Amino acid sequence: MDRWADALRGAAVAVVVVGVVASVLLARGWQATVARQRDERLDRTASSRTTAITGTMVNYESALQAARSLWLASDRVERSEFSAFARSLELPKRYPGLQGITWRSVVTDAQVPAFLARTRADGEPEFTIRPPGRRAVYYVTVYSYPRIPSSSSLGADARAVPGVLATLDEARDSGQTTVSNQTTLPGDIDLPSGQRPVAFELFVPVYRTEPSHDATAAERRRLFLGWATGQFRAQDFLDSAMQTAPPYTGVELRDPTAGDDSLVASYPAGFRASGPLVREDTFEYGGRRFTLRFAPLPGNAILTERTIGAPFVLATGVAVSVLLGALLWMLAQVGALYREVGRLARTDSLTGVANRRGWDEELPRELARAARSGQPLCVALLDLDHFKHYNDEHGHLAGDRLLKAAAAAWEHRLRKTDLLARYGGEEFAILLPDCELGAAMEIAERLRTAQPEGTCSIGVADWDGRQDGDALLARADRALYAAKAGGRDQCRADPAPVPSRVL
Repeated sequence: MDRWADALRGAAVAVVVVGVVASVLLARGWQATVARQRDERLDRTASSRTTAITGTMVNYESALQAARSLWLASDRVERSEFSAFARSLELPKRYPGLQGITWRSVVTDAQVPAFLARTRADGEPEFTIRPPGRRAVYYVTVYSYPRIPSSSSLGADARAVPGVLATLDEARDSGQTTVSNQTTLPGDIDLPSGQRPVAFELFVPVYRTEPSHDATAAERRRLFLGWATGQFRAQDFLDSAMQTAPPYTGVELRDPTAGDDSLVASYPAGFRASGPLVREDTFEYGGRRFTLRFAPLPGNAILTERTIGAPFVLATGVAVSVLLGALLWMLAQVGALYREVGRLARTDSLTGVANRRGWDEELPRELARAARSGQPLCVALLDLDHFKHYNDEHGHLAGDRLLKAAAAAWEHRLRKTDLLARYGGEEFAILLPDCELGAAMEIAERLRTAQPEGTCSIGVADWDGRQDGDALLARADRALYAAKAGGRDQCRADPAPVPSRVL
């Protein structure tokens, strides 16, 4: 039974060890899974945001392509026609972030007088080319919507603005939409230099007739009319692109051509992408490449806080393992305690051998086994001679020591299958399974002289196969009485009666 308890304790330790190891492995696997899923979400989020930002630029270009169609449909576009068309675009509603659209024409120095006269007659009597001074060619802003007098770009010569000149020429010679270098909108020029928002312009080239796909730059210049252009601040553009996105991820818009200080806008305003979860993407438009840096916003519930952390998984696994191990250990302890209580209930506290209760439980069990197997069985009653006189002479403590020593000596001379029990006072009972009467008498003789002091008398009876335990003990008691009556210090037997033969 102790082996069972030891096995449970070993199982408890194994459960804790295996559970902790499994918890560590599970936590690592969980961490890897969470990291992979988080990275996949971040990558998908970055990709979708890049698509949205690119789509906003495409939307801006569509407004300019609509303006381009206005010139393709007419030999001459009046200022009133351009204004009516521009109003129909509903820029703030359909193209949020796009500050305005303009029309630029190419004017040579020889054409300037006629160009100024025609433009002033078309509703702009104060129109002039800015900055002043004679140049061989001018890229002049003729129309602008919305018209804000204090920040109007009308008459501005783009050839005097290095940030847009190269991209204007590229659009004209390639037939492709281009994006300017960083610039400042006319309405922001009066701000301190450190507070001027970064802006860009989109340029859509317009030709009298559409050149062939493989047309040379010279052919395109010959057919060229001007540019439909649109202006936007980088921050407004980014805000517009992100306004429909869930507020879980921040983004930086960077212009690598600006060098170290490449940040031109961020969403939300003031956001800076940092930490191990930063994702970087790029998009190209109009011949310009922009860099986007994404990172979860603080307190992001979807990408970070709603994920069960690996430490929690590890702690839970370890706690469950320890709990299961503790339960198994407690079960082993309770079982051992229960068995110990049972053993104590069947054990004589003085001598350490079985007590009367243990005897009463074991005798019927052995009788039943003998009945099934047909094996012989004997019982013996042993009594220390003159034990009361010994107690009176030496005291009860000495008597207790004698009982304890005698019981140990007798038990040492019994077989492992035999049972020695204190039946009462100085009287002991011995159960001898698988033992015939002759062998039982030999054992009794060995026991008679085994005690360290004094003598004893023993009565032995063999089971006849039919009697119950009380009857068998009564015969052993009769034999013990005979031994005492015969002078003590001897063994007597009460053989089972031989069944009479029926004649």
